[in-house]
Amino acid sequence: MSAISVEPATAPWTRWPVLAVRLAIAAGLGLAAAVLWRLRMEVREVEARLADHVLRHWFDRASPLSSADGVFYVDLGDFRSIGLEVTGECTSTPVLLVILAFSIVVLLGTRIGWLRVLCAALAAAATFGVVNLARLTGIGMVTAIYDLAGYEWSHQWAGTFVTIIGAMIAAIVYLVVLGGVRGRHRKADR
Repeated sequence: MSAISVEPATAPWTRWPVLAVRLAIAAGLGLAAAVLWRLRMEVREVEARLADHVLRHWFDRASPLSSADGVFYVDLGDFRSIGLEVTGECTSTPVLLVILAFSIVVLLGTRIGWLRVLCAALAAAATFGVVNLARLTGIGMVTAIYDLAGYEWSHQWAGTFVTIIGAMIAAIVYLVVLGGVRGRHRKADR
């Protein structure tokens, strides 16, 4: 005969504090998404100013005009400048909203620790933010060098490609920080 072991069930009230913390953090992420959506025009402005700053101080390609209202200016030479607007499709806001929404789903649907979920969301958001800044700066550089023909090519083709690759890199960073990508080590069956 073999003995059957029965483990005591966890009391339901001991799970409530953990659930309350996870719900509070999920609500905070939802609030962050709502605030990000509300401030999406300001995010465009920040991205335009950052692209202008990088072009001005690192590559000396910015126009004497200052960025404003989500537009940064690129010097085309011969005292000509062109304004490049960071539109709703060009900003990082939509991808950041997806990262926040996915984090809420992971937080409420899995047992992964809340701190790891928040770190993964922050790392993925930072990664995509840097990629998007590089994309905007690259479009400005190509426009400064090749004029409007360079803008059409860099914006429609290269910019789209960089956005897709950047979103994929951000997703990989999210999964790595989350701990979803690991090597499998199995002990030998005995």
